[in-house]
Amino acid sequence: MASVGELIQMDRWHSSGGLCSCGTSLSQCDIWGPIMTSTEKKRPAVPLSPIQANARPWASNASRFRSDMHMPQTIARNVDLYQRIQESFDCNTIVDASKNALHFYYLYRTGYVRLVPILLVRDGQEYLESSVRRGRSFLASILRWLGLNLAARKVLKEARMSGVAVHVRYRDLVSNPEETLQRICAAAELDYEPDMLSFHNESHHNVAGTRTRFNPRPIENSASTRKNLSYKHRVAFNLCGGRFWNRIFGA
Repeated sequence: MASVGELIQMDRWHSSGGLCSCGTSLSQCDIWGPIMTSTEKKRPAVPLSPIQANARPWASNASRFRSDMHMPQTIARNVDLYQRIQESFDCNTIVDASKNALHFYYLYRTGYVRLVPILLVRDGQEYLESSVRRGRSFLASILRWLGLNLAARKVLKEARMSGVAVHVRYRDLVSNPEETLQRICAAAELDYEPDMLSFHNESHHNVAGTRTRFNPRPIENSASTRKNLSYKHRVAFNLCGGRFWNRIFGA
């Protein structure tokens, strides 16, 4: 198995000089360098991520898929990229953490890869506290939380994979990572190994994602941060139907 981070951001990360989690740029990385060299000629003309211009929130993913003029090239490039990753990482299972439901839908429509979706959800108030603390406004935070969760549920429903998705609550992941990882492995038909929780002792090559990829450490059971939200934000969350959406999302 190989973790690749948020693969959908590879082009942006490469053009902006972003670093691989090994500490080098993608073009200089021993793993990503050969991959970037082989795909560089395709990169400017063929998008890796789906084109979402003028897309309406209520539009079905199938309709977006059909109306995307770059769809055949995008699918071909994604399949080619996955093949090159398998060769470079010498693996047959890829963990792609891209936070884009439409990207998942495109991979689903290729029929080339067997997908095991992991739906990671976090309590709305805990998400808001973290997001607001990092400088995002309350409104932008609540809309992003709702948007990410609704988009994920929508694409799983259209792909008829709601029943096979591995539903993981963030609080369960940090409080009992071993049991959570065992559930994920069982769904993916992979053998669980205790050493999987020693990931912080290994070298990784992740694109984008959390800043902790440069300083990995064991999963910690962080205390609930709801109490760190201001009274005003807690009231606003409830007025926006936050408790209702928490139940809907299974957070």
